[in-house]
Amino acid sequence: MHYINLFQQIKHYTNRAQVRMSTRLSGYARPWLQYIYYKYEFESAAPKPWEIIHVDPAEISHILTPRFRVLPRYGTYVLDGRWDKYVCDRDLMFNSIDHDHADKRRCLIPFEKYGFHNSLKKHFQEDIPWEQTKFYQWMEKTSDTRNWEYYKENRFKHLDHLYQHMKENGYMSQRELTSIESAPLSTNQFPKPEYEEVLINIGRNGRLIFEDGRHRLCLAKILEIEEIPVRVFVRHKEWQDYREEILGSEDCSRFNPDHPDMGINK
Repeated sequence: MHYINLFQQIKHYTNRAQVRMSTRLSGYARPWLQYIYYKYEFESAAPKPWEIIHVDPAEISHILTPRFRVLPRYGTYVLDGRWDKYVCDRDLMFNSIDHDHADKRRCLIPFEKYGFHNSLKKHFQEDIPWEQTKFYQWMEKTSDTRNWEYYKENRFKHLDHLYQHMKENGYMSQRELTSIESAPLSTNQFPKPEYEEVLINIGRNGRLIFEDGRHRLCLAKILEIEEIPVRVFVRHKEWQDYREEILGSEDCSRFNPDHPDMGINK
């Protein structure tokens, strides 16, 4: 009874943390409490906040907008709802907070509608100068002076550097990049380099949905890299229930064990 009460308290605090920030728990402590609760609820299928899976970048077909920015970055979460259901056929230039569309509910935007990615393709595949890409022109019009000056002087050079580094060396994990002094877009080593990998979400039917890490993912797509490490940020509750079922079953023949989130082939 004591342990049940303890886990009920953990569930109470972690559920509150999913919808609003708490001043009592740090950005690192809150995800760990969440993980303790998930261990209680999902046992061997409990999602780990530091766990890395490997996916084909081409399989990440949609972008979630708006993103789950209210959730602490260093955790992994299981959420119910319709956030993975609505696909909207409209353009997105950069990230999930730059649109002015009247419909503010979360929706999935096809990657081919992503202006940032399309501008990178123009630059790297067709040798179009940055200045002639839609992303450059959009940034010039919409950014404040300080942000634009930084992008103009630094970020486009960083993108060129990252592309060349990835083309010559392949896609390297954030842990591998920590040992390279001249690594492009240097990573944060605290608390773990794995926390800085590309973030994805997984919908109820296993769909891979982009959350964060646009530079690396877009370039991996352009270079047609077959596999990259990612960290799962949010899993839909229905997918997590399915995952728990397959990971807890001795007979996986009727399931889909080839999905990268099943933890069977890796």
